[in-house]
Amino acid sequence: MKKKAETTFSIKDLKIIQKNLSVKLIKKNRQKTKKIKKDLDLGQSLSKKAKNKPVISIGMPVHNAGTYLEISIKSILNQSFTKWELIIADDKSNDNALRTLSKSLLQDPRIKIIWCSRQGGIALRLNQIVRKAQGMYFARMDADDVSHPERLTKQLEFLKNNPKTNLLGCSCVLINEKNQITGRLNCPTKHSQICQSPWKGFLLVHPSWMGKTKWFRQNPYQVPAPYLCEDQELLLRLHRSANFANLPKAYLAYRIREHTRLGQLLKTRIAWWSVQKADFIKRGEIENLILGFMNFLGKTFLDFLRHMTIFGKRRPLWGNL
Repeated sequence: MKKKAETTFSIKDLKIIQKNLSVKLIKKNRQKTKKIKKDLDLGQSLSKKAKNKPVISIGMPVHNAGTYLEISIKSILNQSFTKWELIIADDKSNDNALRTLSKSLLQDPRIKIIWCSRQGGIALRLNQIVRKAQGMYFARMDADDVSHPERLTKQLEFLKNNPKTNLLGCSCVLINEKNQITGRLNCPTKHSQICQSPWKGFLLVHPSWMGKTKWFRQNPYQVPAPYLCEDQELLLRLHRSANFANLPKAYLAYRIREHTRLGQLLKTRIAWWSVQKADFIKRGEIENLILGFMNFLGKTFLDFLRHMTIFGKRRPLWGNL
């Protein structure tokens, strides 16, 4: 008996999503709902009024996403599961990336845009999006990443079969600025594995998150948020009481920038260590406090090394939190 091929990203998938979606393709994807038993099963248990509502609300904060925004939105339009709404919160971008997208791309009634008059940050915008979400489930999406066509289908299926799971992510393939696959990030699948080293962090990739909207409303992001680590703060705050999981297969293409400014990276490291320190001291977790500080020093040292000029060429930065 032949083993089924693993469902994951390929270069072909990215090229298909990158192409302009025709009206026929969008209509074809809308009709896929009828062919998916999970959609029908869920719809039968809801009232007529609820049937008109999306099952999944997708939150996408946007701030100067540039040319990456188009492929990100297309990857949502290309989902096999079609009962969703995409809520985009433009956090006062000045690159006009969202305004310059083709009208045909944004004419889908499932796409809703919030134009923000001031820049509030990703955590504030996500809390705002969650409050407006109509779906029973809420999924995260970044404006520069790409979702596999089966992502929503697979994550919804897992959450329905595992109702005790509060937050679900997945493994990822890594892509660069040219949409080329450069590697893979295999994430642990069980809660105990994800949370075994809180002093190090939690391998639950932020734009792959999905869970019940009610849970996100009960556990909002901290505002003001720690610099560029609002996701890790939320995971650290909730990992003792919540239940996390990851799908082993890659249903997200996670974009890694080749160069990150050292100042920005150091600011993020300091912010994350400050969050950890406060949490570990509050709970009297001395071992985690010591290990966290050692981890902070080690990674900060490596950041400096990666930005040093070696033989006239600066090494690219690939470090993750």
